[in-house]
Amino acid sequence: MNDSEFILWKNNVSKKFMEMSVKFFKTSKMMFEKLVNEGTPKYLDQLIFPCLYSFRHSLELVLKYVLIVECKDKEEVITMLATNKHNLVTLFDDVKQILVLNTSDSIEFKKLIDYIDKVDPDSDFFRYPFGLFGSYNFENQVWIDLVKLFNAFEISEFLFDLMINDNKTKFKGNSKAIDFVSETQVNYRIFSTIGTGGLSKSFRYQMNGFNKAAEFLIEYDDYYFQRLYFERLSIELVLKDIIYYIMTDDAFKIFRNKKHKIIGLWNKVVSILEDLGDGRGPTIELSNVTELCEIGEVLKKVHDQDVNSDEFRYPIKMDGNSNLSMVEENIEDIFDKGSLFRRLEIYDNVVIASDLNNKGMSLFDYLLEL
Repeated sequence: MNDSEFILWKNNVSKKFMEMSVKFFKTSKMMFEKLVNEGTPKYLDQLIFPCLYSFRHSLELVLKYVLIVECKDKEEVITMLATNKHNLVTLFDDVKQILVLNTSDSIEFKKLIDYIDKVDPDSDFFRYPFGLFGSYNFENQVWIDLVKLFNAFEISEFLFDLMINDNKTKFKGNSKAIDFVSETQVNYRIFSTIGTGGLSKSFRYQMNGFNKAAEFLIEYDDYYFQRLYFERLSIELVLKDIIYYIMTDDAFKIFRNKKHKIIGLWNKVVSILEDLGDGRGPTIELSNVTELCEIGEVLKKVHDQDVNSDEFRYPIKMDGNSNLSMVEENIEDIFDKGSLFRRLEIYDNVVIASDLNNKGMSLFDYLLEL
């Protein structure tokens, strides 16, 4: 790639990072406004997860946008992405060398970045309830202070404006509290709770939250990739929920092996259900059941489109090749506006149903009747 080719490539890639960062930030703000404007928000404790994830991810993308603009060649871009990954602190430390900031603004921005990175250092805390080795993120009940979260949004808007539009900030260090995650109960109405104090561990709050967020974004054509990512993630989460309920602690070895690979998770679900039916259920193999074959074929298409859960949330791969150019025109038909999630949720609900024994049949038999 010669110099002129690199400039064209960099301008295109940096623009996509900037545009995607703004879309995720606006997505987070829309989720937030939906939470606080509804009198009795029905899904507050679920939608808070896509709200907070989108907020954190938008900051990662906009910081990378600034650094990409300054890169001298493609290898430098690839190295920067590989070195920083999801680390907001190191990204902002490099960005500070580029932006012109007064001391008070620099302190305010760094306080925000440091806090969010401390809460969610690996960009997983608001997507997954468990770590890869089974640690539960919400052993204690956690309160999200929506007033302080609003303060964090306000500061972030100044930061976005500075980085994208080169507008000098005007708030000059407003020192508003932004520590919105607390294990102490918020003593006024505007808050959300996450976690159940370890009493009921599952993927259900996250999977339902991201699915509801995808449904919410259906009417917004400009938020196409954000919606596709939420749909893809909700499917990954419901598959992991099925595996977790059946295998509990043994599930995490599977998760470490399969990670984000949807078809691998699905094949494991089918394998587990076949084992449950061994010697008890019908002689027909579960993998040959028409409904499961149809679901498997659809999940294979989703898997082929987005193997590592990066296609819809980053403009380029780690090797510098474009993600977004690969999106198939019929990807929306594959997800079918949430119906794929709902089909999988039926199986998840059956797995955790408490009245199976009362029906006088095995879990395997019951699944075959769906």
